[in-house]
Parts: sequence; C-alpha cells; structure tokens
Amino acid sequence: MNKQFNVSEIKCNGIGPSLVSEKNHASLLDYVTNYRLAMRFEDIVKELEGPVYYGSRCEDDSTVAVRIFTGLTEYALHQFDNNRELAEMWLNANLDKITKEEANILLRDALRDCAESDHWYKFEKDWN
Repeated sequence: MNKQFNVSEIKCNGIGPSLVSEKNHASLLDYVTNYRLAMRFEDIVKELEGPVYYGSRCEDDSTVAVRIFTGLTEYALHQFDNNRELAEMWLNANLDKITKEEANILLRDALRDCAESDHWYKFEKDWN
C-alpha cells in the first residue's frame, strides 16, 4: 500500500495540531521567510479570489507556516485513518523530499487562508 503525497489535495485551513517534525518545521518556516524576502505577500494577496485582506495573519511568517503544518497534518491523518504514528512517519518522509513547486502550492494556500481570516476579522466579524 503506497500512498501518494499530493499537495494539490491539501487544504491549509485554520490552526490545529501538527505532526511535522522539528526539522521539517524549521525548514518550512525558513521557506516561508525566504519566500517573503523574494515575493511581496501583499501583492500575492491582491491576486487571490474571494474576500481577502492583507493583515496581521498574512504579515506573520509563523502564522502562515502553522496553517501549512495544520493542513499537512490533517491530510496525513486522513491518509491513515487517524493513525498518528503512521501518519507522522509518512508525512515527514514526504516532507524530506518536498519540491519547491510543492512548497509554493502549500505556502500560497496557507496565505489564502490567512488573508481570508484577516478579511473576516477586519470587515465581517461583529465585535459587539
């Protein structure tokens, strides 16, 4: 039973538990930070469809990265019927060989989630 790792099936929504190893956590966070140095996240958010806003979540690399970790964890757990041990091993083995293109897909989806949340809390949430 060889499960395929397909980043296009991963949805980076919200903040939750993470099965990402310390090493992969640091690597992905560094990737987000370095991507920000090369690309302006504010410009990327402007290109996204739907109600989005460049706010505090989009501005924070660790918040963007956490959404990636959450999406990855939910995806891996789903692949192994919530067996945490198998999901964790499989996920981190795949992250050890993730491509730049795959990381870009994850980063943009996490940024989309942050931008949607920023929009919600800026314009739609009733603060009463």
